[in-house]
Amino acid sequence: MKTAIYLVTIIFMVFVFCTKTERKNPFDSGGDNWNPPILTPVNDTIVLQDTIAIITVTAVDANPDGSIVLYYWDIGSNGWDDSTITNKYSFTKSAGDIQNITWGARDNDGVLQTDSFILEFEASFSFHSLITN
Repeated sequence: MKTAIYLVTIIFMVFVFCTKTERKNPFDSGGDNWNPPILTPVNDTIVLQDTIAIITVTAVDANPDGSIVLYYWDIGSNGWDDSTITNKYSFTKSAGDIQNITWGARDNDGVLQTDSFILEFEASFSFHSLITN
C-alpha cells in the first residue's frame, strides 16, 4: 500500500512539474509574466543651464494586461533613494555638480527594469557677467 501511494505521488509530481501551463509567478522566468517593462532610454548625458531639473521618463509594461506601478530613483547612494507613482522626478544640485542617476520601472507583476543617465548642472547664464567697465 505504501509503495502504491509513493508511486502515485511521484507520478503526480512529474505531471505537475513537467507540463507547462500558464504561469502567474513573476519570478518564474519560463512563465508568461516575466517580460520586463520597456523603458525609453534617457540621453546618456543631459547638460542643464540651471540647478533644477525635472526629468520625465517613459516606461510601458511588456504584458498587454499589465501596468507600471512604481518608478524608482537612485541619485548616487547605495540602493534606491526614492520611489514615485509618477514618471517625473525633480533634481536640485549646485552649479557645476554632476549627478549619476539610475531609474527603474516596476510593473504589476513585480518585474523591474532599470536605466541610467548623467545630469550635469552648469552655471546659469547671467547677463551681468557680460557687462564690463
